[in-house]
Amino acid sequence: MKPLIVLHLVILIGSCQKLPPESAAPPHYPDIHQIYETQIRRLHGRSLIKKASLDSESEKRTFSMDSTEWKDELSVLAEINPDQPEYTGVFDVEESNEVIRLKLKESENSILKKLVITLSGDDYQSISAILHEDKDVYTHHRELLILLDNGLISSFEISGYRKMVFRDTVWFGIKGIVSE
Repeated sequence: MKPLIVLHLVILIGSCQKLPPESAAPPHYPDIHQIYETQIRRLHGRSLIKKASLDSESEKRTFSMDSTEWKDELSVLAEINPDQPEYTGVFDVEESNEVIRLKLKESENSILKKLVITLSGDDYQSISAILHEDKDVYTHHRELLILLDNGLISSFEISGYRKMVFRDTVWFGIKGIVSE
């Protein structure tokens, strides 16, 4: 009986060897969550001029925003954050001094299909993304463009459509401009 226990311990200890750090480390993607948190703090107290359209109808309003309202308004940033465990290794990454491009590999399935970030030095200039979700009963497609000025969001645009089974396609758009 004791040789069997010793054999199990040897197998267990041998299987617990650490992987080399370079093979165990997840890929480093841009930390959109940090951008989200920073923008919520920095935009507190600023106004938002927002135009929303649904098919052929549109409405334009101005809002005074606090950090809670900015958190809700910018929640799409949380959706496009590629630095999450489920996104480990699913993107092809192209990186230069001015642009970071993440494109979903053809063999992968995810809502976030593409993310492009343009930089000027250490400051983000723009963030664009394509989100596409195909479910049994609906398709939801969104394209996002966020423009930043000196590291602060100056405007954003979300456009897309939603198609439900047995219903017409609904087209929508949201344009926002940040003001003092």
